[in-house]
Amino acid sequence: MQQIKEQRILDIKDLIYVMLKKAGIIFLFGLIFAFLLGGYKFYSTAKVNQSINTSNDSAILNTSEKLSVESDSQYSERVLNVNHANDLINSINTLNNQIENNRKYVTNSVFMKIDPENEAFTTVNLVISFDKNVSNGADLAIVSTYRQYIISGEYLTSVSDELDIKQGYITELINANYETSTNAFGTDDASNVALVSVTVIGPSIEFTEKIMDSVLENVDAKCAELNKSVISHTVTVAGRQSSIKVDTATRDRQVTTTYRFESLQQQINNYDTALDTVAAKIGVDKSNLYSHFANGLTGVSQTASSPVRPAIKYAVVGFAFGFVIILAIITINYIYSRKFSTQTAFFTRFNSVNKIGVVKPQGKRGKYAIFIDRKSGDDNCMSVENSNMLLSANIKNLTADMKKVLFTGTAETSKIEKLVKDLGLKFDVKASVFEDPKCLESVSEYDGIIIVEQRKYSDCSLIAEEIKLIDNANTKLIGAIIL
Repeated sequence: MQQIKEQRILDIKDLIYVMLKKAGIIFLFGLIFAFLLGGYKFYSTAKVNQSINTSNDSAILNTSEKLSVESDSQYSERVLNVNHANDLINSINTLNNQIENNRKYVTNSVFMKIDPENEAFTTVNLVISFDKNVSNGADLAIVSTYRQYIISGEYLTSVSDELDIKQGYITELINANYETSTNAFGTDDASNVALVSVTVIGPSIEFTEKIMDSVLENVDAKCAELNKSVISHTVTVAGRQSSIKVDTATRDRQVTTTYRFESLQQQINNYDTALDTVAAKIGVDKSNLYSHFANGLTGVSQTASSPVRPAIKYAVVGFAFGFVIILAIITINYIYSRKFSTQTAFFTRFNSVNKIGVVKPQGKRGKYAIFIDRKSGDDNCMSVENSNMLLSANIKNLTADMKKVLFTGTAETSKIEKLVKDLGLKFDVKASVFEDPKCLESVSEYDGIIIVEQRKYSDCSLIAEEIKLIDNANTKLIGAIIL
């Protein structure tokens, strides 16, 4: 009975050839780590430099004391420029706030949603009558109170909540004007009468009617209050109507509001250009002007370093680190992988198995790959035909005194069949005992068995089990061929 064992032995030379085959992957892995570490160092150093520049600029922008390198006149000029920069930034911030407020208004206001070609409106006339003996001026005060109450009274808060619209957006839709009768207030020959005209505009008649209903409801309540606390009078609603009209005034105001964006932005651009000039005079970065006046930074002068040199050093370290890591992974995989990648790895692991031959690799390969394969013994300098003739002759010599020989193994069965055909042999071919267990029953019928194993395909644990089963059948294992 043959004593064939699987052994995990590290062949340094073969391992080097495996690594050379994976040179591209190793180099790429090194580059990735070089990029990560080098990029990290470049970014962190640039970040520190930015902080240093900010600190230096803050020292320049600190006008509470004179710098050691400047004269009194230079200090005075610097103070003026810094104050000018502060004024410009305040103006820019104010304009930005106006732009934001204008944007919110355009987006949310009811007025900007009105179609000026189809503007809905509802109007009513409130006729306010007073007694003849009303004191001079009291009646005018009452009318003014009604007008003010209609356009900005506290009742608008509840209307705003009900419609879920900002109160200011409702107020601008209501207009109230008043006028007197042909007889002036305070005369004795006619009753005192005033007319308050109320108009509500909006995107739809339904909307304007709803607002007007709230106005009139609250005017009634206000009338009762004023009658008790001021003077006696009556309020009569007359001439209520709702309709649609073309309103050029609304259109002009909407256009002006929209154009305001461009006007404000142009002012910002002008201030920003002026700020560039002032920043150059002061000798600081413009962005640091904003951060200084926003945070009130102070500092002392420091020196920034170039981020390139430390980044290169870290890139070299990263490349070396990545190089070592991938070599370690390849080495561990070479020793403990379930599949072998070279013929040397196979015959080192199964060192008692006779080496019959190695089939030349198939497919297109570069000159570098061919060179490494030849060095590792996975290829030779002969042509495919001569290589097959040599392998066939070796098999015939090994099986000269045998009548029945079986080709099997964990390689793909179709490839084993093609190999036997290419070698011009008449031996039997059967699938692996793991694919076809019946193959094991016939093993003892043969005088010898040749196993065919395939690089990067055959499982070493299955090969070991296969050899053990053949050994148990007391059939001679002639050797192995590597595909």
